[in-house]
Amino acid sequence: MTVVKAEEEEFDDFMLDDESELSENKQDYNSYIEIGGLYSSTDSAKFGEYSGMDTRQGYVLGSFNIQHRAAFDDDSSNYWQIKAKDLGLDSRFIRADYGEQGKYTLFFEYDQLPHNRLVSAKTPFRNIGSQSLLLPDDWITGSKTTQMPNLADGLKNIDIATERKKYSGGFSLDLTQQWNFTVDIQHEDKEGLQDTGAVMGISGFNPLSVIAPKPIDQETNNFDIKLAYNGDKAQIQLRYFVSLFDNHYNSFSWKNPYNLRFRPESDFLDNIGGLSVAPDNQAHKISLSAAYRLGSATRLSGSFSYGSMTQDSPFIGYTVNPLLSVDSPVPRNDADAEVETLHANLVFT
Repeated sequence: MTVVKAEEEEFDDFMLDDESELSENKQDYNSYIEIGGLYSSTDSAKFGEYSGMDTRQGYVLGSFNIQHRAAFDDDSSNYWQIKAKDLGLDSRFIRADYGEQGKYTLFFEYDQLPHNRLVSAKTPFRNIGSQSLLLPDDWITGSKTTQMPNLADGLKNIDIATERKKYSGGFSLDLTQQWNFTVDIQHEDKEGLQDTGAVMGISGFNPLSVIAPKPIDQETNNFDIKLAYNGDKAQIQLRYFVSLFDNHYNSFSWKNPYNLRFRPESDFLDNIGGLSVAPDNQAHKISLSAAYRLGSATRLSGSFSYGSMTQDSPFIGYTVNPLLSVDSPVPRNDADAEVETLHANLVFT
């Protein structure tokens, strides 16, 4: 030991001031911060379809990755990391991690993603963003667009786009060297407008149609829970996953901009059209997978899973027109739909 120490002290004599201390505290990680900008010279939904750079303007670009990990000879094994990408765009991403090596990990993540389909599209509809689209008060119907005298003045610009915002968080806990417990929770909001074919008519030769901006306001919550064992010979994982989808609208309607084609004396027939939207639903799945090494070249593995998907959102009526009287109710109130899946396999190698 004396010889080694003497060699270290002799080596230190050749180092510059503070270089010895810097070598001892050197960390094996990198951090960076980036900032910049760009200018888009024209409007283009396709160019910025998934980035948000869809209009003619300037954009700020910002990214960073800042992290810290305790030195290899430190008593602590803590680490943390914060990283972000495209902070000045609608496609921004942020994630933060904190943990202690071999014991636990905590994380939070925010992910935003736009989907731009049309920039400055034109529509005669009003009350956009609600589930009931209206027409201007001075609207005059026609059998075709050339016979609608107020069409040009009644058009207004809208952007057809949706935006998804996803929040994730969870933790991973090492109970022992072999056992690990993980929880992952995810919440997603999706809002915006979607171009939808709105048809008025009852048969193949008389329908008239218009592209209507259907509102999107949806929520999805996912929960993923896992318990895993990783041994020298055996590996086991028990997992439960649930997904809950909630649509904040249950129907979508629009005023008919065309002339009524049947019973002209009627004040309500074919005056309002409607569609159902994606129904609320939920999915559950529980699974068990395992593997065991019987020998140096022999392995037995298998998995079993059971899933259940349900949907019981109420049906819309025969008509969305409040002025149209319908004596006969729909045959049932909802689909009361359920799907069950069962999967099992066994593999010997």
